[in-house]
This record gives sequence, structure tokens and C-alpha cells, in this order.
Amino acid sequence: MTVTDPDIEAAGAGLLRTSTKVLTVGHAVLSIIAVAYEGVIRGVIGVVFVIAFGLGIVTCMAAFFKAAGRSRHEQVTVVGAFFLGDGAVPRSDQRLMIGAVFVQTIVALVAAGARPVSAVAFSVLVPLLGLGLAAQLGARYGTFEPQKM
Repeated sequence: MTVTDPDIEAAGAGLLRTSTKVLTVGHAVLSIIAVAYEGVIRGVIGVVFVIAFGLGIVTCMAAFFKAAGRSRHEQVTVVGAFFLGDGAVPRSDQRLMIGAVFVQTIVALVAAGARPVSAVAFSVLVPLLGLGLAAQLGARYGTFEPQKM
């Protein structure tokens, strides 16, 4: 993807930063706190995990509708829009976003495995937000071939 519009490039970079730094590091820190401490804090963090899941549903649905709208004029693929493949975005961006989702999934599984019968188990829901942000990047800023008429 060769982005020439600085506004689009800045917006795409914002999605990259949000997913890789804020979401991944925040998820890891909250998971560590939830595993280490008991009581109300664990319940509050569980609620944060559920809210992140809800935001993930919203971002995935918004990306789906954006990709569907673009598919009228471009050959949008699920792999390109959601998993950033098919050359929709630069390979480095794909590795960064999908790598962040992978790290979020590993953190979630380790945390849920450490405290399976508690609010910490809700951490497995968080990676959907990372996937939703990746889908937003692909659906909004991905490059696809024109639709063949």
C-alpha cells in the first residue's frame, strides 16, 4: 500500500499505535494485576475486559460495513480487509497488527490459565478489539484492485 495522502497515513499510523502499544501493553498490565491481586480490583478489570470485547464487536462490524461498501468498486477480500493480507497494507504493518493480536491472545490465554475461575478469564475476549482495529486499518486504508466489470 502506497499511501500518498498524509491524513490517511496519519490515521492508519494511529490505528497501528493504538493496537500495538496501548491495547497490547494495557492488556498485559491489567492481566498481570488481575492475576496478582484479588478482590474488587479483579472484578473491575474483568469489566474492562468485557468493555474491550464490546468495542471489538463494534469495530469489527464497522470494518465489515466499510469493506462491504468498498467492494462495489474494489475487489475487497476478507483476508485483505480483516487480516491485512493480499497486499492490502505493507507487509511491515501487517506483521505489526497481526503480531499484536497474537501477543494479546497469548497474554489472554496465560492469564486465563493462571486464574481460570475468576474475572481474569474474561481476558480471552480482549484480542477481538485488536482484530477489530486491524480490520479497520484494512477496510479503511487498504489497497485493493478495482472491481472488474
